[in-house]
Amino acid sequence: MSGELKSYQTILDQRAKFRDIAVNRKLLLDAFQGATELCKADGQSSLADLVFDEQVLFRRASLVFLAMSQSLERTINSWKDTHPLVADVLLNKRISALQEASKAYTISKTLWNDEHTINHEDLARMSSLKWLNSKLIDVFVSKFNHCVAYLDTNFAYHYILPASKPHDTLKNSQGRIRYKPLKDQALQSRFENENVSLIFPLNMNNSHWFVGVICRASSTIQILDSLGRGDMDIRAYHTAYKNMQAVWKVLVDAWPETLGVQAQLRWKLEIHSKVNDSDCGIFAIMFMMHLGYGPHINHEQVPVSYRLPSQSSNLAGLRLLLLEELDL
Repeated sequence: MSGELKSYQTILDQRAKFRDIAVNRKLLLDAFQGATELCKADGQSSLADLVFDEQVLFRRASLVFLAMSQSLERTINSWKDTHPLVADVLLNKRISALQEASKAYTISKTLWNDEHTINHEDLARMSSLKWLNSKLIDVFVSKFNHCVAYLDTNFAYHYILPASKPHDTLKNSQGRIRYKPLKDQALQSRFENENVSLIFPLNMNNSHWFVGVICRASSTIQILDSLGRGDMDIRAYHTAYKNMQAVWKVLVDAWPETLGVQAQLRWKLEIHSKVNDSDCGIFAIMFMMHLGYGPHINHEQVPVSYRLPSQSSNLAGLRLLLLEELDL
């Protein structure tokens, strides 16, 4: 296995370098664009044309880089599905290195989510076949792209699947939203323009993770579950649906421009069933990540290395990639 370990580690190291190059590539393209606009503003049209020509050449050269990067992602996708034992060894090494480097890691506060800290025990839960706790779920939620509104576990604990009666704090007596993450004006504007989804992790009985989605564009409420509809307590689905309807009504009442919009329940069909009792959190994270790229699981815009396999008994490779996403 030593040869495979070295090969897999080399591939991951190359991926890290390619990601750094991708950042620099974007910065250079932005610089070219900015220089072109400055030259035009100063009346130096000939210089602007020269800079633009250089930008075109750079873009063409970048196509080679993109092809190499995509090939590398496809290789990683193949390795993570076909070499789970190798990925498992590298995953444990990475977790141990992070635990030795620091006692705890802090993930900064975002627009809609609080600051989160993870410790050695939390990191250990990233190991294969370990159940993810809410702290890890929240950390990944905080790291996602906010082109959609990802809400952390606190939202679901209060309003969707509460342990007791739902807290009546989503709105005030005048019907205005007072739950801080949903008070964001940009979020309201995107909701009114039908281009935002509220996506959040759900937990049933502190033993199983799945995902809820309130989609403004399609006016639907979606539930995504790695167990599939028939394998878990159906009452949890109906409780979640009922409370998501209540949240929808609050949003519609508080944001008058959306009056008359009705939500409908749509069960998500593209469910990739897990084959153990530990990976539901990984699937929940991936469901949320995929919905940030498009309307479907394994949407074509989802990076190849993050595509979900049709079935796998060990997601060590995916756990390793997700751990790197935290950039600790």
